[in-house]
Amino acid sequence: MESRMSRIEAILPTLARKEDLALLDCKLSEKISNLEFKVEAKLNAFEIKVETKLNAFDTKITAVEGKLTALIHKEIAAASWRMIIWAIGVVTISFSGAFFIARYIN
Repeated sequence: MESRMSRIEAILPTLARKEDLALLDCKLSEKISNLEFKVEAKLNAFEIKVETKLNAFDTKITAVEGKLTALIHKEIAAASWRMIIWAIGVVTISFSGAFFIARYIN
């Protein structure tokens, strides 16, 4: 009988520890679920901020793209007119030279 009592007395502290561990496990699970909820809320807020900033950045890029497109069209038109004027000048000088040669050299 004495040996059985000593065995039970030896097991009792272990049982108390298991109960403590179960209690700690419950508390830890609760804290983890609270932390997950907080992290998810902060992540959602961060995603909203990033999306807002990306939309603003997209708007700015669109504005710059419009200005750049207008500038490119303006420069292409100016270059086209320069080439047209240069070609007219070359053709005029060529015909004048041919006319001079045909008229006065023969």
